[in-house]
Amino acid sequence: MIERFAVSEEHMDYLQEMMNVAAGNAVTAFSQLLECDVDIDMPNVFVLPATEAINVFKTPDVPVVCVRMDLLGDVRGRIFFVIPDDQKANMLALARNALPDPLRKNLSLEINALEEIGNIIVGVFLTAIHDFTRLNICHTVPALVIDQILPMIDASLAAQANKETAGNVLVVECEFQLIGGKLKTVLFMVMGGGAMDALFNSIGTARALIRGE
Repeated sequence: MIERFAVSEEHMDYLQEMMNVAAGNAVTAFSQLLECDVDIDMPNVFVLPATEAINVFKTPDVPVVCVRMDLLGDVRGRIFFVIPDDQKANMLALARNALPDPLRKNLSLEINALEEIGNIIVGVFLTAIHDFTRLNICHTVPALVIDQILPMIDASLAAQANKETAGNVLVVECEFQLIGGKLKTVLFMVMGGGAMDALFNSIGTARALIRGE
């Protein structure tokens, strides 16, 4: 059982609502990219310290396929679009399907397709955060990485300028329903110092937008 980080129920509800909207947008983007029907269960959202965040995987010591990007703007840190080890074959098959027929046997283009899938999914999640919070948030060019998740998160935390307040990891588990089976993905947002506070301090802004103020 994964225990949540010490944030209020109101904060978790706020994050859950943002991620629900983002997941709906991800379904639309996925459907257009793969040219097939896609559905999704409600995402699971946690705010956890790094040592607990990896427990979303049954075997956290197994390398994962990951698309990594840095976060820039009002929310700084690093974001990982992670494909669990037992899902790699499914994601590679989807990546091949996203390529034109003549290119499907080209490994470098297959990697590019994986990076593009990660880029699209991360983009719609960050857009949802911006739409809710009005925070300026964007990401760098995606890079494909294969490694154990904890060393990647630890390296990201070590790179934060303010190590005393850095350390929160926003985890979003999604399970996409596709023809032929399910695809589980995990987003890890490794927050820089003050980034989580910036998200939670935006609750008032989001409520004003809902009221049309």
